[in-house]
Amino acid sequence: MTHRLLAVTVLALAWLSAPLAWADPPGPELEGQVQQAYQQTQQYQATLTFQTQIEQGRWTTTRQGDVRVAFDRPGQRLMVDHPDFYLVVADGKLRLRSDQAPGRYVETALPSPLTYEAIIQAVPPLAGPPMPDLAFLLSDHPVWAMAGQPSARAAVLPPAEGSSTAPRLQIQADQGTVSLSIDPQTKLVTQAVSQLDTTAMGAASVDAVTFSMNYQVQKHNEPLD
Repeated sequence: MTHRLLAVTVLALAWLSAPLAWADPPGPELEGQVQQAYQQTQQYQATLTFQTQIEQGRWTTTRQGDVRVAFDRPGQRLMVDHPDFYLVVADGKLRLRSDQAPGRYVETALPSPLTYEAIIQAVPPLAGPPMPDLAFLLSDHPVWAMAGQPSARAAVLPPAEGSSTAPRLQIQADQGTVSLSIDPQTKLVTQAVSQLDTTAMGAASVDAVTFSMNYQVQKHNEPLD
């Protein structure tokens, strides 16, 4: 179990490979619509249910849990309540408490306006697997940030089996792919599935790693709890 958890940690940190000096405009039409929807979001509150599946030889390890996210753009405030940590950004400071290592606490200053890139530099595990809602809410180039490489573009996929309306985007990175299901009305992400290329990421002993996240948006542009 320890080796499998260590492998996931290594894989997560490997997403942090891209330079941050980006300047090109948004990509295709659907990608631009999703980016615009998040950029125009002033308040956001959601719960995402995640599942991590690691395949290693005869063993398959599965972990499930919920993450609560709340964001207030005018106040530049953010909360991420994760089973492994509790993160709050307010008053220009990031504060993080680790639930995996009791007593561990991080506090650091962040720039204003708040950016996704600054947060993942302060808290590297947030970079992998990517949290698409945070990337779209806080980055000028969310697809590049999730792909880990400048000039990346999101390809448009047909709707998933069983859904005739929900469009999908797929982001290709050196470390794997991220597929996003998009609400056709709000243009917000409803599901994200990350499939990591374990060989390219230097974890050949792990056969496959899949992260899936299903989003339930409780509040959008209305007062937060």
